[in-house]
Amino acid sequence: QLKRVTNTLVLQGSSKVDVISREASALCIDFFKNEKAQNLYIAGTEDGLVHKCSVLYSEQTLENYMAHTGPVYAVRCSPYVTDLFLTCSADESVALWDHKQTNPLLELKKDKDKIQDLAWAPFDSCVFASISRDASLKVWDLSSSTMNPLISVTVPAWDPKPEVAEGEAASKKGSRPESPVYATSAAGSPNRPASPSTEMGDFKDDLPPPELTCVAFAPNSPVVLVGGNDGIVRVYGITNVDAPQASRDKAFTKKQAERLTKASGMVMPTKV
Repeated sequence: QLKRVTNTLVLQGSSKVDVISREASALCIDFFKNEKAQNLYIAGTEDGLVHKCSVLYSEQTLENYMAHTGPVYAVRCSPYVTDLFLTCSADESVALWDHKQTNPLLELKKDKDKIQDLAWAPFDSCVFASISRDASLKVWDLSSSTMNPLISVTVPAWDPKPEVAEGEAASKKGSRPESPVYATSAAGSPNRPASPSTEMGDFKDDLPPPELTCVAFAPNSPVVLVGGNDGIVRVYGITNVDAPQASRDKAFTKKQAERLTKASGMVMPTKV
C-alpha cells in the first residue's frame, strides 16, 4: 500500500490540506532497469509525489520524492543509467531524477498543458519524447539542450471522408486508415507526403487537434509513434538524430551511459 504523504510543494502558500484517504492512488509504475535490483520500482501518484518501492515490502516506501504539484502521469526509468528516471505531470513539467537524491537533477518546462506520457529513445540515452494534452509532441536531446526541445510539433487532426466515418469504406479496406510517416526536419516542421491516405481521409491543421494519450519509440529505428483519443496512431520519422544500426554491445551501452551521465550532471553512473 502507498501511504499518503503530504506534498510540501502543494502546501506552499496554503495553511492546510484536506486528506480524504490514507492511501495514495498510483497512476503509473516502472521498474529500474537493473538485473540486480529487479525488486525496486518507481510509482507516481495523483498527489504529485513519486515513491521508490520494493516488491518485498508492502507497508512502507524506500524513498519519497516531492516531484510535482499535480498528478504524475508517467514515470520512465532510464535503460542506460540505472539511477535515473523521468517523470511528467499535470503541472506541465518534466523532471529528471537520480533515485539517490530527493531533488530533481533537471526540470523541463516548455509545455502549456498537462503532459500525458514519456518515452526514452532506445537508440540514444539522452533522447526522449513527451506528449501533452494540447496535441504537442516534443523530442528532447539532453546532450544538446536542456532549455529547448530538439523537435516540437503540433499533431494534426485526422479528417476521414464521410463514407469512412460512416463505416462504408472501412468494411472494404479495414477498420482504420494507415497513417503516413512524417519526416521531421531539424526545425521541427513535418514534411508530409504529397497525397497521404487520400482514399480514407487526410490530416487537417484547421480542425481541433486530438488529445494525445501515449508515445513510444520503435526499438531499432528513429521513429516515434503517438496515440490519440481519436483512435489514430501517428508515425513520425526523425531525421536529425543519430540512430546506430549496429548491435548494442557493452561498448555502446557504456558510451551511452557516459553521455547521459554528463548531460544530467551526475558525477558518475552507479547501480541501484
